[in-house]
Amino acid sequence: MGILFTTSKGPGAGARNLCRCLAEMIPGAICENRGEKSVEDVVGRARLFGKGRICLIHGKAGKPSEMHFARVRANSWGWLEPVFTIKSAKLCKPICQEPESITLKGAAAEEWRSLLAVGEEEGGEATAACAKGSFKLMLGKKTVLELVFG
Repeated sequence: MGILFTTSKGPGAGARNLCRCLAEMIPGAICENRGEKSVEDVVGRARLFGKGRICLIHGKAGKPSEMHFARVRANSWGWLEPVFTIKSAKLCKPICQEPESITLKGAAAEEWRSLLAVGEEEGGEATAACAKGSFKLMLGKKTVLELVFG
């Protein structure tokens, strides 16, 4: 399955960088520039790539502002809850290698596992600390990405 990360139209560099970082860190994920594609076009691209989820990252004033998730099926699609309002996004380290697996931990791990369409993995190369108000991705002991929601 997996997830396709993309942005809103005219999102700014921050949202594009966040999309690329998430796609590099989440196994089975891809990032595609949206350009002038409609949401229906993005859904079609997700189907073409065999992805069961879409994450649409909106930008405001050059920074990522919201994350919307959608479930994609063969003949239908729909938005998922919740919509995350991004209070801050910190991309800490450039990624040298993409992880083959990820372990999600924390109070909101199940919710994020479903949203990101990743399987349950223990001892993954990457880890994600999933709380109700934050999401932190680590590769080994190095923090790669930290999102705070508000």
